[in-house]
Amino acid sequence: SATCSGTSVGYQCYPDTFKTLAGNIPCAKPFGLSHVLNTGSSVTGHWDNRITADTFKIRYGKIGDSDFTYIRIPGSPGSVSSYTMNGLQANTSYYWQVSTVCAGVSSSYSAPDTFTTPIAYVSCTKLYGIYSDNVTPNTVDVGWDSLLIANEFRVRYWIDTLPIDFKYKTVSGGSPGNYTKVISLASLHPGNTYKFQIRSQCLGYKSGYSDEGTFVTPPAPARMAQDANVIENIFGDAEVFPNPGNGMFNIQLHSKVEAVLNYGLYDLSGRNLQNGQFQLNSGNNLQTVNFEGLAAGTYFLKLENNNYSRSTRIVIQ
Repeated sequence: SATCSGTSVGYQCYPDTFKTLAGNIPCAKPFGLSHVLNTGSSVTGHWDNRITADTFKIRYGKIGDSDFTYIRIPGSPGSVSSYTMNGLQANTSYYWQVSTVCAGVSSSYSAPDTFTTPIAYVSCTKLYGIYSDNVTPNTVDVGWDSLLIANEFRVRYWIDTLPIDFKYKTVSGGSPGNYTKVISLASLHPGNTYKFQIRSQCLGYKSGYSDEGTFVTPPAPARMAQDANVIENIFGDAEVFPNPGNGMFNIQLHSKVEAVLNYGLYDLSGRNLQNGQFQLNSGNNLQTVNFEGLAAGTYFLKLENNNYSRSTRIVIQ
């Protein structure tokens, strides 16, 4: 507007407009920190892109930990305003800061930005972190690293004596928010060392079995009958003779009650060659098995029932 002799003639009807230029801010303490979660092990940090410097210094570390990782990256006006931090731990809280360096002089570090990396599930891979828990004389829970998921899990387990006699159990892998992390096994024999392996199964794909895990079932607690005799462990040690033999072998053992005892003959590869069973009387028992006709060599004779499982090496001459 114009003013003459104290009188204003008013503003023009059509105003002019303008926009200020975006200016760089050299060598300042960075601000405007933010982040983008990429994966459970990767996060990209950003700062205001108007900050310029010869070099940017980034430091980051776990919240509550005094150890930092330090990174230097060259700066260029308007082009460097982010850095991707890799190799992070999943489901872990971090904080990070950035400073500028110009002509060898550093600014102070920015106010920190914090983030928590997401849980990083791994699907359909060979399992690791194998463990056993809640072991009783007849049951156990076996599990794996909680970040490993699949459509199904299959465990195989066996008493750690030859011949190997695998037992199997397959379970569903669960669903998001309720993934399966453990398999419960039952009907185990008390007082034995077991080994087990687990694999993942996904829509026709089967991973290799995991490394072996081991657990030991404790002896069954003594159970007292009305006559106050302990009958839980009903068999004494079995004796097989003559050994070596020509195919006819005697099995001598003591039983505290009448019972049925199963036997099986296996070669060194674990192949089952012959099965049978005995009816045992209370007291001393002598039974004979006939393996004549088999090739000379080393075999394993397995004796078992619900309360007893033992394997004995025999040699046929």
